[in-house]
Parts: sequence; structure tokens; C-alpha cells
Amino acid sequence: MSAEAIARLRAQFEAELTTNPSLYHPVDIDRVRTEDWQVKRYLLEEEEHGNNNEEVAFEALLKTLQWKKRFGLHERTDQYFPREFWELNVTEQWGADRAGHLIQWGRVRNTKIIPEISLLSKQFAAHCLERMDRLCGEKGSVFIGHMKQASFWTRDRDFEEFQMELMAHYPRQCRAMYIVDMPWIIAAILRLMMAFMPARMKRLLHVITAAQLPEVVHPELIPASMGGRRTGYHFPPGLVSIESIYKEMGLSREQLETIYRTYNLEELEGHEYEKSGTEDNNNDQVEKEKEEKVEVRAKVGLAKVD
Repeated sequence: MSAEAIARLRAQFEAELTTNPSLYHPVDIDRVRTEDWQVKRYLLEEEEHGNNNEEVAFEALLKTLQWKKRFGLHERTDQYFPREFWELNVTEQWGADRAGHLIQWGRVRNTKIIPEISLLSKQFAAHCLERMDRLCGEKGSVFIGHMKQASFWTRDRDFEEFQMELMAHYPRQCRAMYIVDMPWIIAAILRLMMAFMPARMKRLLHVITAAQLPEVVHPELIPASMGGRRTGYHFPPGLVSIESIYKEMGLSREQLETIYRTYNLEELEGHEYEKSGTEDNNNDQVEKEKEEKVEVRAKVGLAKVD
């Protein structure tokens, strides 16, 4: 990919900014100006398809940047999302595989998205992908998901479609997806579905067992739940519980109870954090959150209150 091609697209983008500056966020404008990868990735997409059409690459770049601005992608921080969003599926962005790609870890427990958190779930998925994109840059990332507790019947097709659309906004970021310990019935269905998948998706997807995972990642980095040696978790700092901010999220008490009941949030207690992770050691805050949980759990039958 030539530096001249990147320069030409940058020049086109500067011309676009003189006409439609409000369509683009300052963060994205700066990245296009200073990071070659933010332009190069779209040119490589066209090159792979055998087109080498710079105009198509430019339009794809604009489409993504305009979507980011409309979706408010840069208006949300890690702390915008409740701690339970990170913990429920053990969403971690930590470590690298043996090829040097950064890793996003995940564990599928209950993928059915209820209406109360549908938009927030999509915002969270987009936030995580954007966050990883900034961390990994051109070196790319891999996703490693533990599917042992997954169920085909809890699939959310609307959310899955959103995730596919989301990945299209980050061309060439994901270098592989390792699905670990997939239940046999889901694996059988996946084999049928793969016949209709794009060739690139087929190349990205790898269904493996936990015993095979050390071939991809050093055992010291693999969570104990996947047969590795790591016992702690790495979540962003300063996260608070959904019970502490549900009103700010526009949720009613009844909706909070529905969320709590649907996702069995009481099971998330007791997660151990690595020192580089984010356990809040402020005892007053911890005690306050525990008191808040008692009232909700009493209503949904999750805890006995004396």
C-alpha cells in the first residue's frame, strides 16, 4: 500500500471537512490526520477484493466516521457502563496471543438481550470494539470466547446482526476468533451456517477446545475457567454497580429488578481482580453497594433479609 494513496485519501478528507465539518468527531479527525492505519485499512480492503478503487475506500471511511459521530461513540467512557456489563460475560481486553495480537476475552452466559438494556448493550459492544481498536492499532486483535455455558436458545439475532455491522466499521482489526468449548449442538448448527458465511469470516473463525488454547496463548495468560493459570480478572478502573446508577440510566426500579432476575447478577459477586485490574478498595463504597443490593434482592427473591 503506497504512501501516495494514503496521502490522496487524506487530502480528500480535508476537502470533505471544509464542506461537512459537523459530521465528524474531533477524535476521528485527529486519528485520520495522524495515524496511517486509519486510512490504510480501507485501501487494503479494496485491494483484497481486487478493485483498488480509492473512491470506494474513501466512501467506506466516511461512512464509518459519520456513523461514529451519530452513534455518540466518543461520548462514553469505560465508567459509563455498569460494572456488571464488564463482569457478566467477563469482558477483558488484556494480554496478547503468541503472534502478538492483543486479546479480547469473553464468556457467553446469557446472550438474550432484554428491551431494558438493548440500546446500552449495543453501545457497550461498540465501545469495546473502539477501545480495542485504539489499543491494538495495525497489529490487530483476536477474540477468545468461552462457550461452555452457551445455549442456542438464548441467541439474540438482532444483537448478532448489530455485531456484524459493527465489525464492518473496523476493517482488518480482528485477526482471529477462537471459540472455546462450544457445545456440540451449537457446533453442529455452526457448521451448517458456515456454508453461507463470507470467505473471510470462515478464515477468522476457529472452534477449539480449552486443551488446544495454549497453542494460541501462553497458559499464564489463560483464565483458570479455560484451563489456564490466571485466577484474576482485568477490568477498567472506577466501575460502579448498576444499582448505583440505574436512575441516571433512565431505568425504573421495576426494570432494574427485571435485569437482576434475568441475568442472575448475584452470581457475579466474589470476582477476584488482579492488581492491575479494578477492584474498588474503598470499604465505604463497597458497603454502600452491598446495602443497595439487599433491597433489590429481597424483592426478586435473591437474598434473605432479616
